[in-house]
Amino acid sequence: MAGFQRDLSPKITKIIFFVDNSAAAGTIFDPKPNPGQLYAAKFHHKMAKFLDDNNTHSIEVTWCPSHCNIPGNDRADELAKEATQLAWSMPIGTSRAFALHKAKATTQSAWVQHWQRAPRKGRFAIANRIPPSLNPTKHFTELQNQREVFGRLVQCCTGHAYTGEFRRQFFPKKSVDCECGETLQTCKHIIRTCD
Repeated sequence: MAGFQRDLSPKITKIIFFVDNSAAAGTIFDPKPNPGQLYAAKFHHKMAKFLDDNNTHSIEVTWCPSHCNIPGNDRADELAKEATQLAWSMPIGTSRAFALHKAKATTQSAWVQHWQRAPRKGRFAIANRIPPSLNPTKHFTELQNQREVFGRLVQCCTGHAYTGEFRRQFFPKKSVDCECGETLQTCKHIIRTCD
């Protein structure tokens, strides 16, 4: 794009861009912050200059279906994939979307490594079996709609449910036995034994 204006022949009066991403085409005219804002602003600036240079100049942006064996579109996809490998060496820097992706991947990796090295001990150990993730698990999202059940499950897994075991530690004068007759009511006992 940097040498775009210099490389154009004076005979060129019309430019047609074929894009297979309608959202990307719309972004060119959208001033709000978005992942490809830097590239969209540069594109918009160059196109505006081309149009302002001569009132006979025109530009057309046309949608083109992707993955339909259109040679030009397939070649553009190949070049786009190659460009992602050069992201860090570009003179204008990396895109916001790529930087966010790298930051999330680095965070996820560091978090998993820390989790793998950490000893599994304490009351939380029973619930600490799933590797950390930046995205909620399917089980978590399903239980979110049932807040009471989800809350009780988390309390139970972390050892903070209002059981005899919990009362023994924080309220030693209260009863610690279970209604079924067990002398110490624990989370495991409730889950495995009681109805």
